[in-house]
Amino acid sequence: MKKEQETIVISNKHLPLRIALFVAALALAIFAFSKAITNLGIHEEGYYTIQAASDKEAANYTSGIELSYHIKGESVGEMRELYRGVTNEYTSILARAYKLLDNTASYEGYNNLAYIYQHQGEKIVLSEELFGILDDAYKKTLEQRGFNMFAGALYKEWSDIVYSYDHEEIDPSVNEEEASRIAKIAALVNDLSNFELVLDKAEKSVIFKVSDEYEEAAEQLGIEVPALDLNLMKYAYMMEMIRAHFEAAGLTDGILTSDNGLLSGQYSLVINMEDVPLSYPVYGLDDDGKVYKMPDASMDGKFSLAAFRSFPMTDEDLSAYTVTDADGNVHYRHMYFSVKTGFHTEMISMDYCFALSRSITDAAYANLCINSVETYEEMKKDNKLADHLIRRVTETRFEEDQ
Repeated sequence: MKKEQETIVISNKHLPLRIALFVAALALAIFAFSKAITNLGIHEEGYYTIQAASDKEAANYTSGIELSYHIKGESVGEMRELYRGVTNEYTSILARAYKLLDNTASYEGYNNLAYIYQHQGEKIVLSEELFGILDDAYKKTLEQRGFNMFAGALYKEWSDIVYSYDHEEIDPSVNEEEASRIAKIAALVNDLSNFELVLDKAEKSVIFKVSDEYEEAAEQLGIEVPALDLNLMKYAYMMEMIRAHFEAAGLTDGILTSDNGLLSGQYSLVINMEDVPLSYPVYGLDDDGKVYKMPDASMDGKFSLAAFRSFPMTDEDLSAYTVTDADGNVHYRHMYFSVKTGFHTEMISMDYCFALSRSITDAAYANLCINSVETYEEMKKDNKLADHLIRRVTETRFEEDQ
């Protein structure tokens, strides 16, 4: 049995992007420091969970992302006024980000992802935010390393498997038909000639279209979801929109967290925090598969974090599962598969990606790329993956990686 050790402090100096790679089986939980409370219940300074107002057009827009903000002031009235102001700003930008990046429903006044997909072959003028997001997502897609904005069908396939109650029957390690289907979908979405995306920077416009070959193959495979899909980068782009909006409004003392739509993934973006370091309790699995406590990781200042774990924390955790193949090998399943192949590399059990430049999209993208490489040596040699891989964890201790 492994013993608890002292807190590990991640430095926020010098490097814009750092990766703390946890090769041992670990899990992450964000330190719960904020208070969920209504405006009228505010009587003292502290970090409060901000509750966005409801929206009839997008009932679920508040799920998946949470804002905790430092409410302070000279009086209770001043603190309540700040809370109202933060709530109004958060409601406005969260709803806007959600609607712009929704690829399944269109909204009046929004030329969003769904609208683009529904109007293939047409020139669509976009907001500055959405144009910038599509431009960035397309560049990352063209690298073909860990993210693909046209892989909606592949993520839908794995979502159906991960959240199914029939893992032992449909997992590709035991079901040859499913394995073949995943391989076909992966080949289809990774053939970028199937997708035309023309971005005009001067006009802030886009033209999108899928090929006839893609449509034919999609019909044969029974694919019904939009190909245009930001998948595991969606919340990162939303959080960047929220951060930019808050900084422009002079609201710079809060933290955004996301469950990434999946409990096995979590993003955090600290706009700024004053003398309140975050603590990340870290857990591992012992030889008997039981969870044990490892050293906490802490961070303060301004940063972004993308975290991932491959295993379920409890029996009730539906975001990941294990399956045993015919040879007795145990496989860990979750939504962080390699988008290049459609299958899990099973090299990484857990990782943290810290982006000290505060760009959550940098951290999220690095996290996806890590889960697409086949070997640790390959990851170390990939200079595009990070500016410098400075630390790694083997079991419970940090080592400098020269």
